[in-house]
Amino acid sequence: MRAIGCVGFGVMGEALIKGLRKEYPDSRLLVVEKSQKRMELAISEYRAENYNAKSSELFTLCDAVILAIKPQDIDVLRTMAPSSCSAVIFSIIAGKPISWFSEVFSTCEIVRAMPNISAMVGKAPVAISLHPDASERALTVGRAVASAVGTCFEIPERLMPAFTGLSGSGIAYVLSFMQGMALGGTKAGISYSQSLEIVSQLIEGTIALQKELGNHPEELVSRVTSPAGTTIEGIHALESGGFKGLVINAVVSAAERAKDFEK
Repeated sequence: MRAIGCVGFGVMGEALIKGLRKEYPDSRLLVVEKSQKRMELAISEYRAENYNAKSSELFTLCDAVILAIKPQDIDVLRTMAPSSCSAVIFSIIAGKPISWFSEVFSTCEIVRAMPNISAMVGKAPVAISLHPDASERALTVGRAVASAVGTCFEIPERLMPAFTGLSGSGIAYVLSFMQGMALGGTKAGISYSQSLEIVSQLIEGTIALQKELGNHPEELVSRVTSPAGTTIEGIHALESGGFKGLVINAVVSAAERAKDFEK
């Protein structure tokens, strides 16, 4: 990509640009951002150009424009829309469907995406959905932007709320699990800091093992669960508290809430 635009240079906007800068180091970067401090960061760290005064030009000069503003600020996009949009629109604005952007920008070149905050370290699962009439170019750009910060998953737009409940919000479930594990280690006698370090390595190792072997999680659980051993005691405690049911409810509840924001 020769030129990339970004409207909204908050945490997620920066994460996407950081990833794209590695893939396209020589591309022009045109940024629209109302915070002077964030704009200064974009200029100093990512060689951005300040396009606050000519925001509509992003959609004609850039190959892709990332929309990363807060949902409550979305109406400002109506004032930016040019008479003719040639850029691929890549939106990470939660709750706004593809049809909204197609109407505002009068284009089918729309990619709707849902990353999570692990995009900051290039490890996010990123769902993308495209306008039904989007071109192959839009798909290529969508995949490129998503892959710059993690792993791209192409899904129908109707599943975006489900993906939000599973991945967008799911990082909080994993962190809550880590916290609980670390506190358990502390209660059993290991310092909290060391417990947290152990849990981090545990999770990293578990994921690597499952990917390497390709086994279903339940099969791996059975491998490490000996009769009358320590692991079955821990699993029994989890299941007595409805562990899996609680996790399922967390995902579904978040997904249902995400549907409430679809407009």
